Amino acid sequence: MKIAITGGAGGVARATRDLLSDKHEFTLFDLPGIGDDPTVMRGDLTKPEDAAQLLEGKDVLIHLAVAYINTKPDITPKEHIDVNIAGLYNLLDQAQKSGVKKVLVASSVFAQGVAKIDHLPWVTYLPIDEDHPVGPESWGHDIWAMYGYSKWLSEKMCQGFSYVFGIPTFCFRFGPVLMPKPPMQYYCLELCYGYVDYRDVVDAMELALQNNSLLHEVFNLTADDMFYCNDYFGYLVRYFYDIREIRNHDRFLRPGGHSLYDNSKAKRLLGWQPKRSWKDREFPEGSLEEWYHRVHTIMDSLKPAEAR
Repeated sequence: MKIAITGGAGGVARATRDLLSDKHEFTLFDLPGIGDDPTVMRGDLTKPEDAAQLLEGKDVLIHLAVAYINTKPDITPKEHIDVNIAGLYNLLDQAQKSGVKKVLVASSVFAQGVAKIDHLPWVTYLPIDEDHPVGPESWGHDIWAMYGYSKWLSEKMCQGFSYVFGIPTFCFRFGPVLMPKPPMQYYCLELCYGYVDYRDVVDAMELALQNNSLLHEVFNLTADDMFYCNDYFGYLVRYFYDIREIRNHDRFLRPGGHSLYDNSKAKRLLGWQPKRSWKDREFPEGSLEEWYHRVHTIMDSLKPAEAR
C-alpha cells in the first residue's frame, strides 16, 4: 500500500516506515524546519493544497502530526484547535477526494480527560476503558485541557467521516510512547498513567492496516504494566475523585500491576498484544530512582480528594 504519514520527522513515524518498509511504500510529511531528514516531504497540513498534494495517489493516511506542549512549549490553546482539529479536517476532506481507503489517527489517553498528574480527573472506575465518560480536564482554556479536548473532538470527527463516506478510521489513544533512546527528561510524570513501546504502536497500526471488518473504532494503546511504580495505586485510590469501582481488582492493585487504562478492546478487536516492557530497557544509573522521587514529591503535596 502507498501510505502517507504526517508528523513524519517524529520518532513514531520514522519507526513505522523503518519497521514496515518491506510491506508498504511510505511518504513522510512534516513542517519545514522540523528535523533534518531529506526524505521527508515538507508542507503545512492546515493548508488544503498541501494536504491534497500529500494524499494524491495514496491508499492510506496515518495522521501522527500534533500540536503539543512537549514539542512546542509556547503553544497557545488556539493552536491546538488550528492544528489538531482544523488540520485533521483538511486531511479528512482531501482523503475522501483523493480516494484514500483508510485513515489511522494518533489520539491520546488525554482525550479521556486525564491530563497532568497534579490536575486530577473525574474518574468513576478503573482501569479506564474507551467508554468511560469524558472528564472535565478535557474542557476549558488550560493548555493541557485544550489538548485533550482537541483529541476527543478529533475522534468524533473521524467517526462522522467514516459514517458519511464509508472510509474506515482507527483512532489510537497512545500513552507516552517509549522510543529507543529518549532523553531522560522525556520520562515525565504522566508515565504513571500508562506508557507504550514504539514497536507495539507499530504492531497496532499494521493490524489496523490489515483489518477489513471495522468502520470506526477508538483504542487505548498502553502496556499491560505500570512504569516503575510499585505503590502508585495507593495514591490513585486516595486522590482520584469519585472512584466507584476498581475492576480486575487483584491484578490492578498488585505491585507493578496495571496501566490506568484498559487495553482489552485492542486485544479483542485487532488481536493486538503489547509485547515490550520498560523492564527490558537499560536506564542511566539512578535515573529511575530520581524520577520516582519526583512522582512522590508531587503526590505528597496534593490534598486528598475528600479535602477538596
